[in-house]
Amino acid sequence: MMQTIRSRFLTVICGVSLTLTLVFGSLCVFLVDRSETEIAAKTLTGRAIHASTTLNPIFMQSEDIVHYIGHTIEHEVKNPQDLRNKANRDRLEAMISRSFYNAVSGIDGVQGYYLHYNEDLAGGPDGFWYTRKDARHDFVSQPITSVEAYGEADAGRTNWYYQLLREKRALWTTPYVNDNNGVRIISYVMPVYVQGQFVAVVGVDIDFNMLCDLIGSMKVYDSGYGFLFKDWQTFYFHPDGREVAYEFKPRFDIVSHGELLEQSATDTHLIHYYLGIPMAMGFATLKNGMKLGVTAPEREIYAGRQLMTFGILAVTVVIGLLSTLLAIRAANRIVRPLHDISEAARRLGRGEYDQPLDSTAQDEIGRLAGHMNDTMERMRKYVGAMQKQAYQDELTAVKNVAAYNRKVYDLNQKIAAGQAAFAVVMVDLNQLKDVNDRFGHEKGNIALQRLCQAVCRIYKHSPVYRIGGDEFVVILEGEDYAHRDALFEKVRAFEHIRDLSAAQPWTQLAASVGMAVYDKTRDTAYRAVFNRADTKMYEQKQHLAPRA
Repeated sequence: MMQTIRSRFLTVICGVSLTLTLVFGSLCVFLVDRSETEIAAKTLTGRAIHASTTLNPIFMQSEDIVHYIGHTIEHEVKNPQDLRNKANRDRLEAMISRSFYNAVSGIDGVQGYYLHYNEDLAGGPDGFWYTRKDARHDFVSQPITSVEAYGEADAGRTNWYYQLLREKRALWTTPYVNDNNGVRIISYVMPVYVQGQFVAVVGVDIDFNMLCDLIGSMKVYDSGYGFLFKDWQTFYFHPDGREVAYEFKPRFDIVSHGELLEQSATDTHLIHYYLGIPMAMGFATLKNGMKLGVTAPEREIYAGRQLMTFGILAVTVVIGLLSTLLAIRAANRIVRPLHDISEAARRLGRGEYDQPLDSTAQDEIGRLAGHMNDTMERMRKYVGAMQKQAYQDELTAVKNVAAYNRKVYDLNQKIAAGQAAFAVVMVDLNQLKDVNDRFGHEKGNIALQRLCQAVCRIYKHSPVYRIGGDEFVVILEGEDYAHRDALFEKVRAFEHIRDLSAAQPWTQLAASVGMAVYDKTRDTAYRAVFNRADTKMYEQKQHLAPRA
C-alpha cells in the first residue's frame, strides 16, 4: 500500500512538474511574442514621436506668432472703417511687420508670411507678403494677390483666403501648390475680426517639401520608412509616390487594429496591413492634424521571434525532463518551489517585475528561480529604459514633448472633473540663435542645460518640460503652486539680455518668462492657461528686445 501511495504521489508530482514546465515554456513563447510586439510598437511609435518633436515646434511657433499678430490687429484697430484710410493701413503694417519678421525668421521651414486686408475695406488688394527660398536667404517682398480678381474657384491662388472665411476660424490648410509662386506649402491662417466685421487675414506658409525631405530621410529596420497621411484614402507624402504625390493612393488592406487610427498615436499595438507583403505601422498625430506614420515589413520587425521561439521550446523540453527526474528523487522539495515559480510566471505575464523569487536552494529549482529573477530584472530595466527614453529630453534630461502631452491630457481631465489647481510658467532662453551662430551649437547646448538646471533648482517639486528648441514649461501643483509667486520672483531674476561681449556668455542665465494661473471661472481647457503664460512671456521678450 505504501508503494501505491508513493507511486500515485510521484505520478501527481511528475504530472504537475511537466505541466508547469509546459506552461512556463508556453508563457515564455507568449512573452517573447508580446515582448517583440511591444518593442516593435515602441520602436515605430517612438520614431514617429521623436520626429514629431522636430516638426511640432515649427507648427506651434507658427500658430503662436499668427495669433499674436492677429490679436495685435484686433487691439489696435478700434473701428473697421478706419482701414479704408491708406495711412491707417500703412501705420498698422509698420507696427507689426518688424515683429512678424523677427518671429518667423527663427522658425525653420517658414517659406513666407503675410497680412492681407479685406479688399472691400481696402478698396483692392493691400497688405504685405514676404517669401524666401530657404532659411539661408532673407525674406523678399512679393506683390499682393487680388483674391477677388481670381475668385474662390482658383484654389491654387486663393484657397488660403476663402477656406478660412467659410470656417471663420484659424486653421491649417492641407498641402497645396501656391500658383502665385509655384511652391508647395501648408499654411496656418487666421481671420481677424473687429466689431464682428472681417478686416484681414494673417498667415504663415511652411515649405512642405522641407517636411517631406525630413520624413523621407527616416530609416527604421532595413527598409522601413515614414510617410504623412490623414486616413487610408488621403496621403500627403509617401516615398513610393514622391513623383506623383497628388494622385498617389496606395492600395492598403488592413489586417488588424485599424481602429487605432481613431486615436492620436499608437502605443503597445501596431496597425497591421498588407501592401504586397505583410506590413506593420506605428504613428503619431502632428500639431497640424496630419498623421506621421512609420512602417516596416513584418519579416524585419519579427526577425528574431522564430529563432527565440525554437530556443525556448528546446529549453522547455530540457527543463521538463530535468523536472521529472528531480520530482522522482525529491518530490517533497519541489511542490513549494514550483508554486512560487508559477506565481512568478503569472506576475511576469502581467508585467509585474518588482517581486523576485526568494530561493536559496542550491539545486536546479534554485537556479531556475534565479533565471526567472534575471529575466524579470532585465525586463524591468528594459521597460524602464524604454519609458525613460520615450519621455525624457536627451539634451537637458528633463521631460520631453511626449511627457508634456500626457500631462496636458491629465490636466484637462482634472479640469473636466472640477479638480484642477495649477499654474503654468513659460521660460524661453534668450538669444540662443546668437550663441549658436557666434560660438557654435555646443555652447548653445550648454546655455540650454544651464538654464534648465537653474529652473529645476527653483521648482524642486514641479515637472519641467522642454517643448521646443529654446522653450521650457513648468507646471506647478502642490507645494510649488502654493508658493508660486515667490518662486516666480526667483525665476524672473533671469530676465535680461545676454551680454555677448562678455567672457563665456553662454554661461549667463538670460531668459524671458511668463506665468498664468488656472482660473476655473473662465478656463475650460489647459490651452487657455498656457496661452496666457505664453503671451506674457512673449510680451516680456518684446520688452527686452529694444534693450538688446
